[in-house]
Amino acid sequence: MNNNKPLTLYELNLMIQKVIKDNFESDIPLIAEVSRIIHNPSGFVSIELIEKKDNQIIAKNRAFIWSDKKFIMDVFETIVGEKLSEGMKILARVKVTYHPSYGLALNIFNIDPSYTIGEMQLKKNQILAKLENEGLLELNKSLELPLVPQNIALISSESAAGYEDFIRHLIYNEKGYNFNVKLFSSVMQGKDVENSIISSLDAIAEYRNFEVVVIVRGGGSVGELDCFNSYNLAKKISQFPIPVLVGIGHDRDKTVLDYVAYEGFKNPTAVAHFLINRVEAFENQLKDKLYKIFSLSSEKIDREIKTVERVSIRIKEKILENLNTSKSNINYIGNRIFPDFLRRIDLEKRKSDKILFNIFSRLKERVGDEYSFLQGKEYELKSKVISVFQENKNFVANLEREIRLKDPREILKRGFSITTLQGKVIKNYEDVAEGSSILTHFFNFDLFSVVERKVKTNE
Repeated sequence: MNNNKPLTLYELNLMIQKVIKDNFESDIPLIAEVSRIIHNPSGFVSIELIEKKDNQIIAKNRAFIWSDKKFIMDVFETIVGEKLSEGMKILARVKVTYHPSYGLALNIFNIDPSYTIGEMQLKKNQILAKLENEGLLELNKSLELPLVPQNIALISSESAAGYEDFIRHLIYNEKGYNFNVKLFSSVMQGKDVENSIISSLDAIAEYRNFEVVVIVRGGGSVGELDCFNSYNLAKKISQFPIPVLVGIGHDRDKTVLDYVAYEGFKNPTAVAHFLINRVEAFENQLKDKLYKIFSLSSEKIDREIKTVERVSIRIKEKILENLNTSKSNINYIGNRIFPDFLRRIDLEKRKSDKILFNIFSRLKERVGDEYSFLQGKEYELKSKVISVFQENKNFVANLEREIRLKDPREILKRGFSITTLQGKVIKNYEDVAEGSSILTHFFNFDLFSVVERKVKTNE
């Protein structure tokens, strides 16, 4: 080959094609990460394969699954439990080809599902090791779960069978226990699981009244549950301030969430039974304690009753003994002091009689003196009353005589007259006018007249 002669692009590509064909006559095993998948309307699938180092892409190539090989994707999904998707690491059998017009391409003939499953397990182990090194594996387990957790924040999908199983077993439990459950609807499958559940946990943290968080979904294969092998989601749960219970429907293999949660269960129903059994255990403890309290109380009451009965008998005996002693003492004292007591009473009675006689004599003498004094006062008062009465009688007689002399009839009898105008006595010049009809009263007759003229005389 002459290095000085320039090559055309086509010539160069033909040379590359020959080199690749000579060196890659048969298909080879290839490990790569799926970066993008495009389903072409023509029936084939275009896949972008990459390789990363320190989270940086260091290699990239196109790969194709032609329509006659698409069944390998169905086989992969059946075994892994999840469709071939972005982010998966695969071990594939590929044929390296080069076309002068289209460049390098990898034709995929087969994909080994066991390798992808192993990679999932490896990723899970790496996440668990990282969480352990950071001291996060036991954080949520160290929290205190209430004895009777009744306020529950549930993270699940309302359309998921796992949600229905959990609600049916918990809310309609045979014991009749009451649970308050609030659903925080989340994506429970695929690449959006991590962000969706983290958002739900953030929302739950705002409430501050929940006692436990429950994350449930129905069963699934290893591949379907790989979305729960998330470092960010596991870290969020491990540092969550209240206990988190996980029941995501696995039979054997645990996800990372099972390790970091307060406790992991094989399915949603098991979580419901755990909560119900916890409340039942608390109820049984209360019953046992109440029974012990009742038993101890009954025993103590029986002992106290017997003690009271014994004390009552002793008190009764002591009282009777004291009564008999007191009765004897009273009889003895009575026999000694009763005669003296009677003599003392008789002596005091004679003294009292003498005092009463002296008092009565003095009182009678004093009453006699007062009676004589009152009789003298009575005579003196009667004399004064008669004298005053006679004086007033004379005064009244003189007053009657004077009133009688001033009576108008007596005045008229002596020849005087009284002239009136319209019933009023005429006393002054101004009281009557010329032409007025006047009435003059005499002792035994009246005179009617008309004033023709009036003359004013000197006073």
